[in-house]
Amino acid sequence: MKRFIALLLALLLVMSMTLTGCGIVASQTEALMHTVDVFDNITKHVNELVNNLNDVLTGLNTIESAKEGTLNAIQNISAVTEQTAASSEEVDATTMNQIASVERLQEAAIVLKEDAEKLENSIKIFKIK
Repeated sequence: MKRFIALLLALLLVMSMTLTGCGIVASQTEALMHTVDVFDNITKHVNELVNNLNDVLTGLNTIESAKEGTLNAIQNISAVTEQTAASSEEVDATTMNQIASVERLQEAAIVLKEDAEKLENSIKIFKIK
């Protein structure tokens, strides 16, 4: 691009020799130089924009990776929660079975006590020497 601009400047120089009004050529040359500076500035800002977009893309990739890690952690927590719920249900069922067994044992103890009292009353009639 600079070579092209240099060629343009050389062309303008040749034209300035043929033109009678050197003032017009000088102002056109100044305008051309200003245009070159503007394009250089635009190129610089476009390169900065590309660098900034690359930084944003890197940040987005980092966020995506963190999102996947978080999602995996949530899925693991969900699986553990489901296992805990299933275990809690099993513990509840076992506890209910134990309570039923204790109630049956209590009923059997009451029956045994009643039978022991009957036996004691039945043995009282016999005297041991």
